[in-house]
Amino acid sequence: MKVAVITRTKNRPLMLARAVNSVKGQKMDGVLWVVVNDGGRKSAVDQIVSDFNVTAPTKAIVIHNEISEGMEAASNIGIRASDSEFIAMHDDDDSWHPDFLSSCVSFLTTNKPYQGVVTHSVRIQEKIKDTKIFPVDERPFNPELKTVDLAHIAIRNQFPNIAFVFSRHAYNDLGGFDESLNVLGDWDFNLRFLSKFDIGLISKQLAFLHVRNDLQEPENAYSNTVVAGVKKHLDVESLYRHARYREDIKNGKVGLGHLLITGKQFLLIKNELDNLKIVGDGWRKVQRIARKFGLTKLIARS
Repeated sequence: MKVAVITRTKNRPLMLARAVNSVKGQKMDGVLWVVVNDGGRKSAVDQIVSDFNVTAPTKAIVIHNEISEGMEAASNIGIRASDSEFIAMHDDDDSWHPDFLSSCVSFLTTNKPYQGVVTHSVRIQEKIKDTKIFPVDERPFNPELKTVDLAHIAIRNQFPNIAFVFSRHAYNDLGGFDESLNVLGDWDFNLRFLSKFDIGLISKQLAFLHVRNDLQEPENAYSNTVVAGVKKHLDVESLYRHARYREDIKNGKVGLGHLLITGKQFLLIKNELDNLKIVGDGWRKVQRIARKFGLTKLIARS
């Protein structure tokens, strides 16, 4: 098997049904779709996977967790239940361009120094109404991304996991996803990945991150954790940076923790500079209006 596609889901049949078309539409053979139902209702998942196996050129298997094990544990369960050279994480609410997997596998096959690759992606804002999904807006996700560097990832995550394909060799070497993290597990994995391996970039928008900004309740099955759980993400991020920094101090070395703290300092400085730019732009607008109406002397006196 060339690629194992891992999808974590829980009580989101509307999204999972859309993911079927995304996985089914990939232009390559040797794909296994592993659906991990993490403590959700079984019947709808079984039906969706059954329909997929009837019509898709590749096959799917479903794993039911009797209770929710968490996002990162579900990832590990799905990966370890498969056998493939490469791995891709496809959340149940995201989607791919038909060329995504073939482009990524071709890159990794012909660029041996890299153990992972990401593509540029698009952030799609959508709404759910009457059991239907309606797109509201779309824009490039981090179009400034030119290379995938550890220094950038230490500031903030630079790509969504729907845009990432990596080797099983690297996954095994890293020991998989950290199951102690209930959020930001993908960021932690990316940091550890880049600490040992390189990630290439395909400058094509082949992955689609779907978000629903109107769903702010964490208990809503169709909400995004990054939207409905912003406070939780910020708290865990702070704890994570501090823990890694303390490990460096304890071990008497300059390591990932120092890089994470430096990244946070850079982010704080950037935010302050952005605020200054907003103030500066606003003042220039006031000056233009003042000149238009002959009020420059009044503005100068104030």
